[in-house]
Amino acid sequence: MNKYLVLLLLLAIVSCNAEKNSEKSSIGDFEFSYTVDTVKVDSKGLLLNVQGGFLSMSVSAEDQTLYFFNTSEKRLDFIDLTNYEINRSIRFSLDGPNSIGTQTPYEFRSINDGTIIIPSFDAIRKVDSSGLVLDIYNWDNIAFQKGNIPEGNILSFSGEYNENGEVFYGIYGVARGGNRSGVGLAILDIPNLSVQTIEVPLLKRTEEYKVVLEGEMSISSGDKYFFQLVDQRVLISTESFNSIAVYDLGEGTLRQLDFQSDLLPAKKPGNFPKKVNSQKALEDALQLKAKEITFGSFEWDAERRHFLRFSYKQLGIDPLRYDTFLSVFDEDFNLINEVKEVPMLNGNTFFHNGYLHKGININDELAFVRLKPNITYE
Repeated sequence: MNKYLVLLLLLAIVSCNAEKNSEKSSIGDFEFSYTVDTVKVDSKGLLLNVQGGFLSMSVSAEDQTLYFFNTSEKRLDFIDLTNYEINRSIRFSLDGPNSIGTQTPYEFRSINDGTIIIPSFDAIRKVDSSGLVLDIYNWDNIAFQKGNIPEGNILSFSGEYNENGEVFYGIYGVARGGNRSGVGLAILDIPNLSVQTIEVPLLKRTEEYKVVLEGEMSISSGDKYFFQLVDQRVLISTESFNSIAVYDLGEGTLRQLDFQSDLLPAKKPGNFPKKVNSQKALEDALQLKAKEITFGSFEWDAERRHFLRFSYKQLGIDPLRYDTFLSVFDEDFNLINEVKEVPMLNGNTFFHNGYLHKGININDELAFVRLKPNITYE
């Protein structure tokens, strides 16, 4: 969903100060309540490219730091999530050995020795804590000693790593970049130059919801997938299906869990044109698609050991209105219950200290809407 639409909705829910709003909903033996507030980040006088920074912001849970990138100045800001202030920055050169390239990074991943891994469209770079580039590489140049990426596919540069950065978990498919197409999961053991691939049917099925503008240069718009590593489990879900694929790293097994409830269907109905031949027809098809349910990502709350997932569908454009749903799952993906008409905190969000954070732009200043859930059930 467009970030500006998210902002309009959030600002209708919360004010820009830290005054808290709370709601409560109870269904049977399940009770969900929450408080919502807003906190601003102290930029220490630095100019933040707020909207651009949302594209690649990442959190290091170990040192409670948010990595926020200024695309125009090639500056990586370290935001202390304890005090919500910038405590240091790294400026990368525009060229030379310490450049991180001209492309905007996909994300920033930290490993336990302080190294930061920065994938972008052209390559993956490792930098130390001062910003010195230690290595530049990409998976296409690896001659695997064991295993291979299936022919006709390439491995994403964006993904997850184990604690020491020696094992990479990512998605392989026919295209690289973004998170709208994929075939399966790849696990790459970097020191041993070996790769294991596992097809994920849930990923491949997102093709059913792609809208294609046909022509000499076709344009397509597909649903997103969500990818994360939680407690030795790789989790893959999509906007299209009320499902999640779970790969257990210890057991080496893949399973898919499917959900359906009184509030949410098993999947997006798909009652919109999939192939169109004009820009107007493409816009009309996407408007029809927006009125169908879109499933959000599974957000892991490590403190309370459960997942939250926000889903939504558009009710109207003028004024902009949504039906919003919150699904609560325990750590084994048992659906506890669902409620509707809740704040919609989806997109690039993260949990920290029991709060679900959603970044917003307030007059070109970085702020977070924070939702603190309270869930009780028998």
